[in-house]
Amino acid sequence: MSRWSIRRLFVLGGCLSALMVGLCRGQEKPKPVESPTTSVEWHLLFIGPEQAVPISVTVTADEGPLVKRRKLAGMLLQRFDSDKDGQLSPTEAALLPSGAKASGPALGDQWKTLDRSPADESLSLDELDAYVNEQLGPAFQLSTRPPRLAQSVELSERLDLDHDAAISSSELQSGIALLRKSDLDDDEAVSVAELQPNPRRAGLARPMNAEAIEVPIIPVDRENEIRVAIERLLRTHGKDGNGQSVALSKIQTPDGKPSTFDANGDGRLTAAELTAWVQAKQPVVTITATLGQGRPSSVQTQQGAEKQTGPKVSLTVGGAAVDVTALNNKFEQTDSAKLYRLRFLTSDRDKNGYLDEMEFASLQLPAAFKDVDANGDGMLFREELTPFIEFDVIAVQARIEMMVGDEGKTLFELLDGNTDRRLTSREIREGFARLSVIDRNHDGRVAQSELESRFRLTFSFGRNQAFTLNTNGQNALATPRLRSSTSGPVWYRRMDRNLDGDISWREFLGSREQFVKLDLNGDEMIDLAEASAISTP
Repeated sequence: MSRWSIRRLFVLGGCLSALMVGLCRGQEKPKPVESPTTSVEWHLLFIGPEQAVPISVTVTADEGPLVKRRKLAGMLLQRFDSDKDGQLSPTEAALLPSGAKASGPALGDQWKTLDRSPADESLSLDELDAYVNEQLGPAFQLSTRPPRLAQSVELSERLDLDHDAAISSSELQSGIALLRKSDLDDDEAVSVAELQPNPRRAGLARPMNAEAIEVPIIPVDRENEIRVAIERLLRTHGKDGNGQSVALSKIQTPDGKPSTFDANGDGRLTAAELTAWVQAKQPVVTITATLGQGRPSSVQTQQGAEKQTGPKVSLTVGGAAVDVTALNNKFEQTDSAKLYRLRFLTSDRDKNGYLDEMEFASLQLPAAFKDVDANGDGMLFREELTPFIEFDVIAVQARIEMMVGDEGKTLFELLDGNTDRRLTSREIREGFARLSVIDRNHDGRVAQSELESRFRLTFSFGRNQAFTLNTNGQNALATPRLRSSTSGPVWYRRMDRNLDGDISWREFLGSREQFVKLDLNGDEMIDLAEASAISTP
């Protein structure tokens, strides 16, 4: 083989080696870019049925609220920086939407109030970041889960004849006649709708406004929040002190020495002393929620020496059961964009690739057409819609939300043995046997304070209402949940017109003599067992 041929072989071999290395490198998966992880701490006060407990909350999130807000500031800069010099000139800054939103009325000359550091007749990314943070408000938000319809039932008030804030067995038995007056449809049962404050409109019942619900947990990082918390605490646990002070036994401290804050040594804490206790920020319970990306979200709690970790943690705080969970709902950003892309396609009725102002209404976007139509040409293309949607969904999730839900069962729900959203005579008559298990002091009465207090705390990014599942779906169901029975003789099933599992004398189609014969226990009801004891009445 000639020297020239050998040289060609070496060159060819080198090329093949380089090609193989290149191919192998091309097959290597790129390393994922990790989002910046941020941790933010908040302080809360939980006012339980027995005690008030300070809580600290730390939420660790991949691309947390502050990172998202910085991204929003960058999006505003990119959108309005027409000359691409990395800052907004007076002309460009005047076009910024008020409220740091994707659209809306322009700031105009008000932009000058944002020009602070430095005041140089322009807006930098840092100044835009400060603007976004001011407009979006606190990075931590407490929200309330819509209450169940049963939570607005006025039942205890109707049954408590002696007004001692407790229900006795005799009061429950007397309640059969009292509740019969509320039986508007005359079906020998009272439904959740019939026991509403305005029962005749209960067919159109709506959930109570979540904002009107008083939850037992309050943020206490700001002066006004602390004031609200102290007022609530005095109202809840200060009745024996005329609402002016609470006993030391009603608050908790990590060292078990609440007397540290009793400045005058009278065994009680006034508003000023309680304020010092809250401002000391000495948590008895610490909660750490992790909203991970690509890994399960988790919760870690510490209460004294006890530590718990998991997707859901249960503990007792101030005499109430509390379940704590974390939900990484970042997927809602992508889902929201997909939803509006789909709506864009269906709204474009003439299939010309853009939406005019008439078609825009079908998009169901909470914004004006002129604000989304960036170039003002009367044609909204998807390329114009996408940045608007992205900005909106990021703004929604640029905060941490703690949703508080009241999971405790009401008196109505405890009595409603078959969960059909109505109470029958039998359920009321036999109800005290079910209530006796919660009669903790065994005094033969069930006080409102003895009903289980249970709450669920769910940490997540801010929630887009379009994707928020109403876990209390029964709210809007004012009608009973009737179940037809396939058990028992045919005559029994046909006579049970209200489907409550019992045949009353009003429902019975035979003679009184036959009814008495079938009613073996003499309770004026023929149940399934009694009906099955004989084939025909």
